[in-house]
Amino acid sequence: GTGYVKHRYSAAEITPQHATIEVVNPNKGVAWGAAYWQYFEDLNRIQSFQDTPLKLQRAFYIVRRNERGEQLVAARVTRPTQSSEDPADVDVAVVGDRIRVRTEVRVDRPMDYVHLKDMHPAGLEPTNVMSGYRYQDAVGYYQSTRDTATHFFFSSLKPGTFVLEYDLMANQKGIFSSGISTIPVSYTHLTLPTKRIV
Repeated sequence: GTGYVKHRYSAAEITPQHATIEVVNPNKGVAWGAAYWQYFEDLNRIQSFQDTPLKLQRAFYIVRRNERGEQLVAARVTRPTQSSEDPADVDVAVVGDRIRVRTEVRVDRPMDYVHLKDMHPAGLEPTNVMSGYRYQDAVGYYQSTRDTATHFFFSSLKPGTFVLEYDLMANQKGIFSSGISTIPVSYTHLTLPTKRIV
């Protein structure tokens, strides 16, 4: 018959032989199908794959205001070495801080219909929840903010480097995972790294 077939394996059952899939069609007609692998990993262990035509670099900054205006301080993205949470540590966000997310997209060829999904770090809430068309850094896109991620939809991207920024507000105390950013183009899915923000 036809239909969807799914096999699950525990981590202990996976062997190098599972990397080879053989499909046999016992019929005389043409058969169509697809196979995919899916597994789950701790977000903090996901590694970046850089050998792609699309590259992402994401950074977090704490927005500090002073008499000269806004100052961006790179947020600490690793667990502090000392146990104290001294407010004098300028690179540690506290509840109420505005966090600027800066995502750099590098494209080496023209591309159409690109979707960037940028997951929010836990403990942070978006400040701008209104969806709409935006224009930033010489690129136009539709931005849609949801509970767990901000989505950027590009009808086309020219070769170059584009910087996208949006703000989040720290509303919980602790050390949280920021999740991952993915940027699929048509039928290709690329997954980028995770960082933790304090």
